[in-house]
Amino acid sequence: MSWYKGGRRDYEAWIERKCRDAINTLMPKIVVNVWSYKNEKVNGSRDAYALLTGLDRRIAALEQKAGK
Repeated sequence: MSWYKGGRRDYEAWIERKCRDAINTLMPKIVVNVWSYKNEKVNGSRDAYALLTGLDRRIAALEQKAGK
């Protein structure tokens, strides 16, 4: 930090901006990776979105059978 000429507050603001920019850049990638996650042992070749959609359909079918 001693080499930075703007002082401590400027340096902390710079670090905060860098962290915020990194989070804003990574967040969409994280969401895509979570929803496209595939594990052959857990959900076969389906991604997480397909797994949740199938689960939602099964719940709706069970509710319909139960008369809800």
